[in-house]
Formats: sequence, C-alpha cells, structure tokens
Amino acid sequence: MNRALNTSIIALVALALGGATASPASARGKKGKKKIVLPMTAKRAFDVTPIRSLLQLATDGKGRYIAFVRHKDRKQFPKKWQRGHALFYSADGKAFHLNRVGISAGSPIKYSYDFRDPRHADDGSRGIRSIVFTKDNGDTLTVQCDERKTPFKRMDPAAATPILDKATWEYRPFNRTPTNLARDDRGVYYLVDNAMWPEHAKDFRVYRGMRGAMKFLPLKGVADDSAGQVFSTRKGHLRYVVKNPNSDGKQTRRAEWIKGNRRTKLTVLPLWPNLRLIYEELGPYIGLRQGTPCDDL
Repeated sequence: MNRALNTSIIALVALALGGATASPASARGKKGKKKIVLPMTAKRAFDVTPIRSLLQLATDGKGRYIAFVRHKDRKQFPKKWQRGHALFYSADGKAFHLNRVGISAGSPIKYSYDFRDPRHADDGSRGIRSIVFTKDNGDTLTVQCDERKTPFKRMDPAAATPILDKATWEYRPFNRTPTNLARDDRGVYYLVDNAMWPEHAKDFRVYRGMRGAMKFLPLKGVADDSAGQVFSTRKGHLRYVVKNPNSDGKQTRRAEWIKGNRRTKLTVLPLWPNLRLIYEELGPYIGLRQGTPCDDL
C-alpha cells in the first residue's frame, strides 16, 4: 500500500469516528519524570445551536436516545453546515454524541442514515451501520448493529424538548485513529496509532504483543519523513520503510522490529480489513466506547 493511500485511509477512519476516559500506562521522560499522555477518550464540545430547532428525538424506551434531523429538513441546514451532521446518539439522555451520516438510496417515505462503527468492519461494509426511517416524519426508526435490530419511536415534542434543551452536545469520544499495523511470524502484533485531532497530530503510540495481550510501549522518539517512520521505544525500534515505486508506479511498505543487533521482518497489514481485529481483539481499544448506537445495542 503506498503512503498516500495509507494516509487517505487513516483520514477516512478519523473522519468516520469523530473525536475521545481510559489511558495507557503513563510514560516517563528523562530522570523518571512523568510525561503527559493524552487520554484515549475525551470530551470535545459540538455546537448544535444552528440546527437545534430542526432536531427530533426518538427513544428505545430503555433510556437510550437518538436525536436527528429528518431527511426532508436537511435542506434547511445553514449554508456552511455539513450535511452529514444530522444524527446524535445518547446512552443516558444527557450527553449526545455526533455520528456523521450518509444517506442511502431511498425515498422520502423510507430511507436510511448510515454511520460508521469500526467494530463492525469485517463484513465488507467498512463498518457502515444503518438507521432506517420507515416514515417521513421519523415516527419509526430501526437501528441495526450486526444482525441485531432495535426499534426506536419518535417522541412527542412536548416530551422531547426538555431533554434536548438540557443536553450537552459532543463529538464522538474516542480520540485515537490507527495508522500502522504489522505482525511477525510468531503472531506478535505491532500497532501504531495517532491522536485524531489536528492539534495533537504527532501524538503517536506503539503497542506490541499477542492478540488480546498487547502492551503500550512509551516512545523515546519518532522519525517521520519521506523514507518512512521509526518509532523508538525502550523495548526496541519499530521501523516502516517506503520502498521505490513498482513497475505500476505504486509504492510498497515493509516493516521490521529492531532489538539490539536482531532484526525481525514484519508483515504489513492493511487497515480496513483489520479494523474489527484492531478494535475488538488486539487489546488496546477493547471496552472503550465509540459514541455510536452500537455501544449499547
């Protein structure tokens, strides 16, 4: 996979997830001083004021809510408003998290809003989950996570307004996006991720270990340039090298783990087909909420 393509995949993952209260072990800098490590999840406020009057509210009757703008009402969005900012999920009716959506083919009578959840990305859908609206006024919604389908009912405005008025509005809480994944011949995985928000764009982290038992390795330094990347830890160095273009003009990447004089060749794994592995099985992200309806359904 060439570096430009890998960068575009990382950007799409980040865009889909929106931005992130668990943290890896604290790193220690020189002389044993604690180094600040950004949390994996964090609150980041979202200003819903420009579309607040358009929001409808639906509930599953168990304390979970979906705030949404009906398909026909999206034409009333302010000029610079992103059309995908049309749906929010809340597990408690207090904090609502933005879920960027796309609209599937349909009609004003039946259509669906599609959101992404990386924990459901191994079925060829790249993590796309759907909320199907079976009536134009949004009276009936069906949320699908894997094969599970959960009905939501639109609330009467008199009951919905107090909840919406008191709510806090935030981006999705997860604050990391995977950038590199590799594995050696013994089944040891090497995962690199980065902070999702631009102001922390160089907050790389490295995790290493068998499936389900990966450990966070505090970084001593990072080299990131046109030739590749080197992530230096006390346990060793994880090196990604960008090779010259092939005959078809595509660049390829190789990786290795360097410990002392020993070099272990690694197999570079593509991100999209392995998102569910990364989020659900390797270990670092297991149990962390993504801010989507599939957290609870």
